[in-house]
Amino acid sequence: MKKKINSVQNITALIGFPLIFIIIVLIVIFYYNQISGVFLEPENLKAWVSSWGIAAPLGFIALQMIQVIIFIIPGEIPQIAGGYLFG
Repeated sequence: MKKKINSVQNITALIGFPLIFIIIVLIVIFYYNQISGVFLEPENLKAWVSSWGIAAPLGFIALQMIQVIIFIIPGEIPQIAGGYLFG
């Protein structure tokens, strides 16, 4: 019985990771213009995150996590904007 469970986990891992990667790449391709407009200027990012209201701190944390996963987003811009927003 252990072999069946292990093989199901292996199949899930072999399919799941590439699928998630492909989805991320497609999102970046389709939304590149909107993403680059927000992430290339600290003021644009600050205005965008500020518009989230009380959820801005949690949203900013999620944004930082996404920035680490999607490597084409420059890291300095969110960090500068975070300094402006949250001190």
